[in-house]
Amino acid sequence: MKPRRDWLPISLFATGRVQCEDCGAPLRIESGAAVMDCRYCGGKGVVERRLRSVEAVVEGGVETMIGPEGAKWTPWHAIDGVEEEGAQCPVCGSEVREGDGPAQGVYRCEHCGTSSKLERRLRRKQAVQVQGEESDATAELVRAIVEEKDPQARAAMAKELDQWAHINATLARMLPEVLALMKGADARLEVSLGQVVGKLLCEGDPKLRNAVLRAAEALVFDVGGSRELLFALGMGSGVCLKLLLDVANYAADAGEIEYACAALWGCNLIFERHYEQRDVCGEIVLYRLLYMRGAVQAWALLLAQGQMGLGYRYPAEVLLRFIDDCAVERPDLVAEMEKCFYVGEAKDEGEWAGRLGFLKGLMTKEAKAAGLRHLYGPPAGTSEEAVARVLNELVGMMGDEKLSDAVGAAMVAIIESGEEVRACAAEMVERWGDALPVEARYAYVGRAGEVACLSKLPVRYWEPEREVVNEFGKRLNEWGAMWREGIGRAVGARERRVSSARS
Repeated sequence: MKPRRDWLPISLFATGRVQCEDCGAPLRIESGAAVMDCRYCGGKGVVERRLRSVEAVVEGGVETMIGPEGAKWTPWHAIDGVEEEGAQCPVCGSEVREGDGPAQGVYRCEHCGTSSKLERRLRRKQAVQVQGEESDATAELVRAIVEEKDPQARAAMAKELDQWAHINATLARMLPEVLALMKGADARLEVSLGQVVGKLLCEGDPKLRNAVLRAAEALVFDVGGSRELLFALGMGSGVCLKLLLDVANYAADAGEIEYACAALWGCNLIFERHYEQRDVCGEIVLYRLLYMRGAVQAWALLLAQGQMGLGYRYPAEVLLRFIDDCAVERPDLVAEMEKCFYVGEAKDEGEWAGRLGFLKGLMTKEAKAAGLRHLYGPPAGTSEEAVARVLNELVGMMGDEKLSDAVGAAMVAIIESGEEVRACAAEMVERWGDALPVEARYAYVGRAGEVACLSKLPVRYWEPEREVVNEFGKRLNEWGAMWREGIGRAVGARERRVSSARS
């Protein structure tokens, strides 16, 4: 079912379903029960109820048409609704209505029984007027552009408008009329007006920037609209990111992949141009990754995995917290998020021990395992006492089947570090012997030779590593191909626009 085109998208997060730990089937949370029976395999699952963290916000006081007058940009889950509107069930696509429940309550789909949290966006009834000195010259030029019928004359005036003398409050107030001309426009007109938008975003006055966002938001959800406008929004700072991501999701759901990729190209430009805002922008992308789909999700994962050529990688702590969320809400994303780590050895003993301490605050075994695999060996100068404490912690986790492989990887990193095998590692092997993970035993024998406390291990021969691709991985490969094709078309289309505008 394609989304309706006469409303802005409404985000839904499924909050009433969990997965059976035995067979993976979805379990529905019924009437506050703490333990659920699986109707497929008979297994039981304990329900963990978790509150979602607040979405990151780029500093700068964004004020758009979706917020109450005078308000800053508010995370969707914290906004009260002002009108009753329909939304789609995230599982079966049927319409879910708010009814008489609370504005941010949880609602059950009448068709499939899925419970969802309705996260709503406010719409401004009237745009806020930008205060500033009136420019008669700018107003006269804008009116002339709007009224002119000859494409060549209109394009010439638009090029004149693309001068810093006209980047002012008057233009910002008249921007809705200007942006409306970009849809289906002659390339010369569209490119010039796009440059006008870029100047308004980059001028430095938050009021001018906010005026662009308000005016653009009324137009960019029209998938037949101007792609140059999407490119121009990418010239703005990180405050434009949420709007572009919303547009990309909306367009992709409507099957308009090139339009979605044009919006994502704008997101790329923001990451390229605003290094100081990358971390918060990265967290915004992760926050939304849980409900992204198709080519948009492929883009987000490629960004997180450092494959976009943008030079941005997520801090390990951010990834681990997100894997904590994925393990509960989107287990199929966990393996993909493990490909996103880009961390090396800790710089000193305190940081190394702190990495292990950080894992204690994580809730899921999946996140803990990912953290253990990226603990790495102790940095030079780490004391024997500190290494012994970490090894003791790891030994205490060996009995957990879901952590055993990751514990083994962490032990291997410690055993293989340094010029010689540490005494505390030898003591661990002497005490625990064959109870240690097999990888740790192989690593120890490889460095210290065979010892009496370890049974003889079979000889291992090198084999090429083979990547196992599951069903989700196959879909992701298809979505990645959609993204690459879509961005290729979007870039090619803009090159043609620019070339045509110059001719």
